[in-house]
Amino acid sequence: MQKLEVMQYLNILGLKEEQPSYTFLAKIVRAHVFCFPFENIGKVINFDQNTFQVDALPTLAEFIEQFNQYQFGGTCYVLNSMLNQLLNELGFTSYNIHLGKDHLAIIVTLNGEHIFVDCGVAAPIFTPVRIEKNHMYEFTYNQETIHIRHLSKQNYEFARFIKRKLTEDCWTFSTNPTDPSFIKDMVRRSHQPTATYMSELRCQLWKKSCNMRIRNNQLRIYYPDGTTEKRVFKTSNEIEECVHNEFGFSKLPVKRAISILEASGIHIFQQEDAAKNSIEEKV
Repeated sequence: MQKLEVMQYLNILGLKEEQPSYTFLAKIVRAHVFCFPFENIGKVINFDQNTFQVDALPTLAEFIEQFNQYQFGGTCYVLNSMLNQLLNELGFTSYNIHLGKDHLAIIVTLNGEHIFVDCGVAAPIFTPVRIEKNHMYEFTYNQETIHIRHLSKQNYEFARFIKRKLTEDCWTFSTNPTDPSFIKDMVRRSHQPTATYMSELRCQLWKKSCNMRIRNNQLRIYYPDGTTEKRVFKTSNEIEECVHNEFGFSKLPVKRAISILEASGIHIFQQEDAAKNSIEEKV
């Protein structure tokens, strides 16, 4: 990657380049979480336009260009693969790993220590996790809790709880690098018509004051004091206005993604009852 692209990426994050260190890594992770939306709007549109190959990911230049033009973020495959590339360009030693069959994260090795990084899980993890220092780490926000615990040797478990109930996001992982062909298979599966982020509308953003999540036509705003605001949208205009004005992503082509989903038989305004029952359990 050219130096210009590194500077463009850091500029989006509001950071200046520093020497690799845990302090700099922590700045990058926190900025990344609060800057890029976890969303599948770009995924749906790019797949419809055949922008990238099904088993491929954007280059860093393409990722930066699409954020500047459309404010696309992505799901774990894009966010964590792009961040991994940035870290390598900044002089860190890092690589992608898989959690379970369908989630991608990052391991950074710094001074011989393995550090877990995940900016694509839409969870309250705002810092690099020094998994070798403690047996278990716990991250809690509102009624959501994440446990990352050591199982044996290089093996760990990631578990998400909502209202103290274990969700389907319970994965094991190793600190060993993931084979690139395995990642391609994961990305390819994620574009199947029945895959989660090809069959619904998702947009999530962490703000300093709250956590905003849209799933189909349902909005939940989670506050650190434990309260939750809930809204139901009746039209695509209402959803787009919320994303543009309240999320602050005025360029995200929300209605376009909704139209593509509708054309493929995904009617997000007919899934209200199902979404009511599951939105707080599936993040």
